[in-house]
Amino acid sequence: MKIAMHEITTRDGSFDDHLKAYAESGWKHFEINLWKAGETIQRDGAAPVARRVRDAGLTCVGATGHAFKTFGSAEERQRDLDAIRQAGETMQALGCSALVVGGGGPPDQDKSKHGEYLERHAEHLRAAADTGRPFGVSLCVEVNWTGLCKSFRTARKLVELAAHPNVGLVWDPAHFVSTPSRVEDLADCRGRFKHAHLNDIREVCWEVMNINADRVIPGEGVLPLRTWTDAVSAAGYDGWHCLELFNETLWANDLASICRKTMEGCKRVWPEAVF
Repeated sequence: MKIAMHEITTRDGSFDDHLKAYAESGWKHFEINLWKAGETIQRDGAAPVARRVRDAGLTCVGATGHAFKTFGSAEERQRDLDAIRQAGETMQALGCSALVVGGGGPPDQDKSKHGEYLERHAEHLRAAADTGRPFGVSLCVEVNWTGLCKSFRTARKLVELAAHPNVGLVWDPAHFVSTPSRVEDLADCRGRFKHAHLNDIREVCWEVMNINADRVIPGEGVLPLRTWTDAVSAAGYDGWHCLELFNETLWANDLASICRKTMEGCKRVWPEAVF
């Protein structure tokens, strides 16, 4: 099991504060939040930022993210491609390839046209993947954030329709438990997972679960995480699982405490984990 820190988990502080906290607490790998780090990258440039990452002894293993406007105007779709190109330049400098992506559905949400909408979104993903290919970018579709995909079964179909080697799926326990997905669906996604997030969910009735706010440190919730991550591994994924938490109680701590508490929790579930 390989576990990395997601910048969203250390929401507050600057990008450089994050690097310092990760390095000092033993987190060697992280996923960059392009929205959070964007101002720093725009101000200083991708190459200098990448040097600071390397100088801190850290490795960036993925990036979040971009929301596609497939059903918007031609100008919005072009801006999608421009954004992928810009993200690709940053990710190439950082040496990472996995870009987590989402995007809303059409305004009318006509259920009878769902298959048609999937095909249109797949076509746009394919164009975006071609744009990101020179930079080594792989687009990683996130269930739920991609409005047309409310299950891993449908997300797999979208990836199949895109039919591009640089389009795949993101594994995420919170998105798995909150959708009509089944463990059997993971085997059907074999070879499709290109990235993974990690989280647990506090004990709560699923009917009122908040998919973000109810996330907790692995081991503090009720999800059968080892069983599920073993199934994802059996489906061919051997990459990094980036700890992505939206937890106000956790965020109330200083960065050093967040890094320490999250690593301790992960080690209790996966004593063998690499960080």
